[in-house]
Amino acid sequence: MFSNIYPEFHQLYPQVHIDPMELSVHDQNPLLLSGQLDIGFMTLFESQEKKGLEYLRITKESLVLAVPSDLAKQMALHGSFSASDSASDNYKVLFPECNLTLFKDYPFVLTHKNSTIRELVDHTFTHAEFKPDVLFETSNNHAIVSAVHSGICCGIIPMYYVRPQDPHIRYFALPEHPEWNICAAHRKDHYLTKAAREFISLAAGYFQALT
Repeated sequence: MFSNIYPEFHQLYPQVHIDPMELSVHDQNPLLLSGQLDIGFMTLFESQEKKGLEYLRITKESLVLAVPSDLAKQMALHGSFSASDSASDNYKVLFPECNLTLFKDYPFVLTHKNSTIRELVDHTFTHAEFKPDVLFETSNNHAIVSAVHSGICCGIIPMYYVRPQDPHIRYFALPEHPEWNICAAHRKDHYLTKAAREFISLAAGYFQALT
């Protein structure tokens, strides 16, 4: 996101210095509350929002099931895109729906238990009425995609990490159509400058263009 919107922001406010930090939601929250971080961009549910922070809900993002292509073929499942196959349009594609229970005998790689997405992922398995065989947990969704690509597991990932052109992965919508909020957050008593508000606006435009 940052590399996409920064050039336009820099043209508007060349005198404003930005120090970008790649942090989990868990790590952003205390920095926002202490004033060490001015703005945070995060994905979470309303129940995970913290008192003392103001949230601007930018858009919603779906979670999808990622399955190795060979496994999908073996099970006669046909995951495909019904719209554009371009990476920049990966939010616009539609996936066939698939029951997660079909994969109860196959291993999964999941995000760490302290990640904001894990609550929703666990709820999805609870709804499917089985506990997955977890190969390992990671804080990096790219690692989940790579593991699915290698054929060793299935995974549940946000749409942002879908690789439309990868022939080794098939994607499916889940029956519950789980989704979470993409938000910009700042401390409630923290004054946002005109430049900060413009940065949030550019970021919102970037994410909304993907939905």
